[in-house]
Formats: sequence, structure tokens, C-alpha cells
Amino acid sequence: MRECIGRINQFSLSCDSYADPTVCLITAFEALDFREKVMIGMRLGFDYSNDYQPTAPHKYIDLATAFEMTAPESASKICRKAYHKIARMVMEKPDYCTGLQQ
Repeated sequence: MRECIGRINQFSLSCDSYADPTVCLITAFEALDFREKVMIGMRLGFDYSNDYQPTAPHKYIDLATAFEMTAPESASKICRKAYHKIARMVMEKPDYCTGLQQ
């Protein structure tokens, strides 16, 4: 649990180091593969392919059905890994974010 809290604090500090963290987060999100983007969008309630328009958020069972998975846990695992990818990209301060630092 402490390790998780430490990572959250590190992520928060990383976001705070950018003048516009939204640009960095969206760019990191767009670097994900198609399935990850669609699944996160469905789960959080937005359509990334339609200018991030709001939609109804879906449960993991809905995501699993949409992607022909056998269990909602599979959809949950894919989303969780995608969230970690985004966090890692933001915390590593990639080239596309360096111009956005305060």
C-alpha cells in the first residue's frame, strides 16, 4: 500500500511540473494502442475518436463483451495496465512534454 501511495505522489508531482499537464496526459493517452484507448474511453465515459465527447461509462463486463473476452477481470487488467502506461509516460518526462515544463 505504501508503494502505491508513493507512486501516486510521484505521479502528482510529475503532473505539477508541467505548465499544462492536460496536453501531456492526452498525448500519453494517444500513444496507447487502439484497444486500450477504446476500453479506457468506454470505462471512463468518453469517445476518444469523436473529440473526447462524453458518453455513458461502462462496467468491465460491458468492455469484456465488446471485445469478446470471457471475463470482466480481463478487461479490468487491460485498463489497469493502460493506466500504468500513461502514468509511466508522464513520469518519465518524454520529449513531447519537456517543452511544457514550468
